[in-house]
Amino acid sequence: MIIDVHTHINNYHEDRVVSLEDCLNNLTENMAQNKVNYSLVLSSYKVNEHRPSTRQVVEAIKGRHNLGVVAGVSYLHYDHRDVREISEYPEQGLIKGLKFYPGYEPFYPNDIRFKLMYEMAIEYDVPVMFHSGDTYAPTGKVKYSHPLHIDDLAVDYPRPKNSDLPHWKPLD
Repeated sequence: MIIDVHTHINNYHEDRVVSLEDCLNNLTENMAQNKVNYSLVLSSYKVNEHRPSTRQVVEAIKGRHNLGVVAGVSYLHYDHRDVREISEYPEQGLIKGLKFYPGYEPFYPNDIRFKLMYEMAIEYDVPVMFHSGDTYAPTGKVKYSHPLHIDDLAVDYPRPKNSDLPHWKPLD
């Protein structure tokens, strides 16, 4: 079985808007051509006409049993409603993990503001992923996305399925 654990369906070129349905159909076709059995679709830390929200992706993949969702979480733009909504998804099995975007947003992975998110990952036994290293964005700051900062989380939260592929692997 081949599983793609890092799939984006965002429209990065932004010269025209492509529908979410068209993006998912294209992904499914590419999966079939390349004999990929399952893909995890990562939603973005920012939501706009080119980047669907986690809610939109969760709704759009209903009935597509070869796709799962990893919820992208924004450090700068989440509030209590987002936390409540995101917490319902793993409880219902609708998301397979959480992804954070240090470097794209100015925060270190061990920032106390995400403590609640890490505790949620432990409670629902879902992995957390982090962007690490350089960014696609010219405004990205690598000091925030250095994989060394994830070590603090590995020590403070040894139980969640931390994932910073390919830079970090938890030790059992």
